Amino acid sequence: MKKKLLLLALPLLLTGCTVNYNLNITQSFFNENISINIKKPFDNDALNLLKNTKNTVFEKEDVFYTSKYKETDDSFKIDYKYSYNSDEFKKAKILNWCYDNRKIVINQNKISITTEGEFKCFNHYGKVQMDSAKINITTNELVVDSNADVIKDNTYTWIINKENYNNKPIHIEIERSSANKSLANNAREMTTYISIILVLLIIILINVVIKKTKNNSL
Repeated sequence: MKKKLLLLALPLLLTGCTVNYNLNITQSFFNENISINIKKPFDNDALNLLKNTKNTVFEKEDVFYTSKYKETDDSFKIDYKYSYNSDEFKKAKILNWCYDNRKIVINQNKISITTEGEFKCFNHYGKVQMDSAKINITTNELVVDSNADVIKDNTYTWIINKENYNNKPIHIEIERSSANKSLANNAREMTTYISIILVLLIIILINVVIKKTKNNSL
């Protein structure tokens, strides 16, 4: 039976690791992929613990990440994946554990993710062993505000290292396309109503002119 252990506590058993946290936000889902790359040499007992550990997605539920392992000549790579719906993402353990101060707003109009203070996953129990971490948020939705370090195409990246992990806030605000569609639909409906009113006014005006013309001819 596989053990259960806190996900980002695992790399701290092994020095020389980098972490890429990738979040792809679509209209309906939050697709999470956590990629951990550990350089050799490393402790084989710790590596076996990694391979035989099941990692929960939520604090109090036995829902587990899908994991994939790959070993090369100079490193060991682990990928953890899970797809959340909107309600599930608010309960995601990884974000709640890495930041004490965070605020997640998800409604039909927008998605907002804001954190403050220390990125705790970098400095676990006072031992800085993670080399670096990148948080990548990708979306085809409209991003109206962010404090990302790097923006490339539709990916927003925050770079966390030993110099800034103790105060690395993250902020991104996304306008959902459903909200845009609603505004567009409202605009179309308003245009339709105005067109109908104009047509009715023109018909009434024509009738008045015709009636007046007939009266004058008599």
